Amino acid sequence: NDEKLRKVHESALIAMLTASAIKELRQTVLNFMVPLVRHYILVAICQQSGPINSSGRTVRLHGMDPLVLIDAMTTVMGQEEKELCKPCQFVLRVIIETTTSVLGNIDRACQLPLYEYILERVCALCYERAWFSKYGGCITVRYLFERMSLRWLFNHQFIILKAMLYVMMDLSGDLSSGVIEMAKDNMETMIKICGLPLTTAAQKDLHDLQQKSMNDIVQELLRQITSSNTAVREQAMYLLDVYSKTANCTITDIIRPHKEMLEDMVPFKKQKLFQQPIQVQIGILDGNTFCITLEPQLFIIDTTINEHQIFFKW
Repeated sequence: NDEKLRKVHESALIAMLTASAIKELRQTVLNFMVPLVRHYILVAICQQSGPINSSGRTVRLHGMDPLVLIDAMTTVMGQEEKELCKPCQFVLRVIIETTTSVLGNIDRACQLPLYEYILERVCALCYERAWFSKYGGCITVRYLFERMSLRWLFNHQFIILKAMLYVMMDLSGDLSSGVIEMAKDNMETMIKICGLPLTTAAQKDLHDLQQKSMNDIVQELLRQITSSNTAVREQAMYLLDVYSKTANCTITDIIRPHKEMLEDMVPFKKQKLFQQPIQVQIGILDGNTFCITLEPQLFIIDTTINEHQIFFKW
């Protein structure tokens, strides 16, 4: 059975990665591990970018699926022992170096479906219940986005942002062992990279992609400024400020194209405020305060308008 063979193979790779974290075994394991990882990645490159992939026909591949390496790696990353993340980062380095060497540059390498699968599995760790799985997800996401091409990051920063916000939401009030701070730092660093104005001639063709990517990010942050979770709400407001400074503009300039998103929230019109749970009320009021106090002014509260009167009355 192929599935059973794959599980056995994955278990062997997990054992290899775990052994490489043991000081006494490290050199012996590395001598075997590096060529093995390169072999897997070369097979993956041939399958995903070679003639076999360009024929337009579905081809049944024989032999072991090279993505089993990624499954084993993410399993090890999700373990409680933090030291196990180091051999996984080393494997990622070998993967990036190998794909870049074969395909010529990092931009072409990032087009491989291999990296889609890596990000998917790494982000899945962020949605696990255990804090140490989230730790593995956060530290690996950071390692990835610092080394990937700008085009890849524009295409994937929304997925990463959602995963990081979930980490914050899920661990708020729990023992997080620095994971929340790591998620915050990841989002801030990513927005500073992606929000920076494109200046070089080589980057000009990325302008539309950057615009679309940052619009998605801003819209998600605007959804979160009235969140009932205090940590997420404050982080969303902070990230809007970070983006405005990175892009050399005001928060008002950033929000203005998306103003219609907040029309039912500033002021709150959907239901009477007192009918909401207390944490939701706090989130709505905090979000309204943030929007109303923007400079230059974007939202105006007019007590002559009935809907605005109702908001203040309740």
